[in-house]
Parts: sequence; structure tokens; C-alpha cells
Amino acid sequence: MERMKILVIGASGLLAGPVIRKPEEKGYDLRLFSRPVKLTVFVNDYDIMQGDVFNPADLEKAGSRCDGVHISLASADDVKAVSNITGVAKMNGVRRISLV
Repeated sequence: MERMKILVIGASGLLAGPVIRKPEEKGYDLRLFSRPVKLTVFVNDYDIMQGDVFNPADLEKAGSRCDGVHISLASADDVKAVSNITGVAKMNGVRRISLV
């Protein structure tokens, strides 16, 4: 059986460590998405993508073949970003979205 893939948006922020740890412990494959990604921060070899939440093309590419999306953002523009993310998730057939 194929494992579910979860896209974690905002993967380099303050909450990234705890957010990444829990789904990984449950056996999900993770794709990490953030503007600045420092590969040395991550212990495991994750599927990492750089991009901008305000660029629908970046989100579409990141969300491809993902079953769920977890959003962990902390900016004044969160409403616009979440709108972009949920729109692309819907187009990609994502079944689950969580937001911190």
C-alpha cells in the first residue's frame, strides 16, 4: 500500500520541527515547501521544494501527487496565501488540509 504524502507549507519556520515530526512518526511521506530552505536544518532526506505561497505555479508544482496539506504560516498575508493554497489543493484533488 502506498503511503500518503503530506505537503508541509512553511517548513522552515518556528513550528517546522514539531509539525514535521508528528506526521513522520505516523508513517506519512513528507514534502516540505518554503521560500528559504536550509537543507542542513533537516535530519532526514525529505522531498524539499522552494517556492512562494503567492505564486500559484509554485503551489501547483509542490502540491502535485500530495494527499494532504499542512499550512504553518505566520505573516500578515496569511489569508491570501491560504486562499491560494486551498485553491491549488482543490485542483490537485487533495483530501485533507490542516492549518496552524
